[in-house]
Amino acid sequence: MPAAASDEALFDCETEPPPPGLGAPATADLRLRFAVHRNNMMAGLVQTLAARFPAVVKIVGAEFFNAMARTFVLPQPPRSPLLAHYGDAFPDFIDGFGP
Repeated sequence: MPAAASDEALFDCETEPPPPGLGAPATADLRLRFAVHRNNMMAGLVQTLAARFPAVVKIVGAEFFNAMARTFVLPQPPRSPLLAHYGDAFPDFIDGFGP
């Protein structure tokens, strides 16, 4: 499956269906199964940001940070499988974040 198709499906759960060829049993609800994968991916990226910016978590609190990080993750997905630098643009995002 092309990476672009799977990326779109991961980050646009409203309009993008799960990518074809997932290999789930015919009786499985692919949308439900893929939603679990999307949620795990989102949680992992939010945790990555929290690990990189622990002072921000302390300042704004975990609940607010998680909501803000989710808002960042959707339009700013990782461009590399290495997450060591994921979130380099997060400080600029925070600076322009209204709430």
